Amino acid sequence: MERLDQIISIIRNVGELTLSKDLEITGDTDIRTDIGFDSLDMVMIVDELEETFGITVENDMVQEIKTVNDLCRKVSELLGE
Repeated sequence: MERLDQIISIIRNVGELTLSKDLEITGDTDIRTDIGFDSLDMVMIVDELEETFGITVENDMVQEIKTVNDLCRKVSELLGE
């Protein structure tokens, strides 16, 4: 599974109860504006990213993340890719 698809899957899992099944999530999707996630949702996403990829995401890094692509870039950076 491609990393973007993995991250979108994590976002859908976190938003399972609140996200519309029809909502299209792409790399350019803004996590807060387009999806409506708040800081608690972001914490849940980060927890899943850390578990899935074996990385540690610092709190200050989360502030830089706006889009799904930002998440992908951050994961790649933390994996040393």
